[in-house]
Amino acid sequence: MTGKLFNFLNNKNQKLTSFFLATLVFILFQEHKNIIYFPSDSGDYWKLSSGNIFINFPKDSFGGYFFPMLLWPAHWLTDVLQLQTPHAYRIYAAIIYAYAFTIFFPIFYIKIFGGAPTALRRLITPFITVLLFPGIILYPLSDLPSFILISISITMLLTLKNQPITILNCAKIASAGFLAYGAYNTRTIYLFPLIGIFLWFPLHFGQGMGFFFKLLMFLFLMAGGSLASAPQVIINFKNYNKLSPFVQAKASEKSLFALQLMWGITIQRYSTFLISPQEGAGIYAMDPAGVQIFEKEKLTPEAVGIKKYLQLFTKHPQFFAGAYARHIINGFDIRDGEIYSIKPYAFGNLKSLCGFLVMFFCGLVVYSRTDKPSLDRQDGEINISFSSLRNHADKFWPVYLLLTTLPVIAIVPGAIESRFFLPMQLLIYLTLGLNGETSEVLALIKNKFGMVFLLFALSLSLFFAISHSTISMETKIIDQKYLFKY
Repeated sequence: MTGKLFNFLNNKNQKLTSFFLATLVFILFQEHKNIIYFPSDSGDYWKLSSGNIFINFPKDSFGGYFFPMLLWPAHWLTDVLQLQTPHAYRIYAAIIYAYAFTIFFPIFYIKIFGGAPTALRRLITPFITVLLFPGIILYPLSDLPSFILISISITMLLTLKNQPITILNCAKIASAGFLAYGAYNTRTIYLFPLIGIFLWFPLHFGQGMGFFFKLLMFLFLMAGGSLASAPQVIINFKNYNKLSPFVQAKASEKSLFALQLMWGITIQRYSTFLISPQEGAGIYAMDPAGVQIFEKEKLTPEAVGIKKYLQLFTKHPQFFAGAYARHIINGFDIRDGEIYSIKPYAFGNLKSLCGFLVMFFCGLVVYSRTDKPSLDRQDGEINISFSSLRNHADKFWPVYLLLTTLPVIAIVPGAIESRFFLPMQLLIYLTLGLNGETSEVLALIKNKFGMVFLLFALSLSLFFAISHSTISMETKIIDQKYLFKY
């Protein structure tokens, strides 16, 4: 009986099985948490998804129209059924995210990095996400949708490799451009992978095809992006009298991205904690060395800008190197994975440890893959056929890894929220699920125990030393000058 069930789960029914189970888990989890109100950013997105507000897009919005448009069906259904709780969003998000986690992400990941899916392997990523990063499922936030959109764009273009120019393929290219712009409009930090996609694919796929092919592909990407940007152009003209496709992401008169960079000088990490179901309050973990530089340089709101930031970087390179290292560890320290919580940082120690263990074992999976030949000879238990499937990775996988993680790299200098590192986290979970082989990891630990133990002890000590140092600097009250406000 067990063997028949295992075969059922891992053959032709694996996609449907994993999708159904993930949807069920997401819905049950949503109902268990019973989130009634969406606070802070999530509440702003939910309000924007109302049809009336969408038509009269507000001037002071930090985001674009695309994500509210994606949320609109759930909001519309909530209004039509006159629901007092966001049950429509819960079901809507559960179905879409379950499909992304169990069906689309495996396609995206395997096409780039190689691997093999089964029903059980497909379920690893959604289960880890629910345990460690539940906030992105519970609340309507832009982090996961933007990553899904950019991943679909890249995957669509990868399917066109070595394909002839046809009307259908040109439509796919335009669709990829449409989705890439949608990712940027949803979360503006995705401007970097948007530019990368528009440059890399025409040049890469056009090798040996001549200038006309490269130009044609670029133009179709631009056509798709232009179509997606049309509503934003209309919004910008109406609100700012500008014919611009760019999201006017500003806080006061300053660029939000420039402010993020400057905030990262004095603020190591930032989280939102709930003081009521509808209202969130910021918790700031300050950087004493950054505060000293702030005071020494006498920084003011007028100093906010990328040019000034680069001047400070060249003047204090040692501080920025250390600050970036702290930001990276704080980004991976997902003790606040619920996004909006009523508990202080310190109560997330168990979740933080679990997050570290997941990262460490992912590192072992990656190492065991690169060191596989020697391990194969020493352990006959290793699944050779599974290992060979992982060798089907695209030879340009580092480029696609860079494209999907550029938003994380770009935000490292800024004030860190754990959810900013979501693309990295999802790639880690996918690696464990689709590339991990228990026998290989056990063989690695057995054959190189001393090295693995030393690396584990050193990395764990460094991780928690910086993590707890950050916690000790947290404050609910921050001098507004550090936020570059008068």
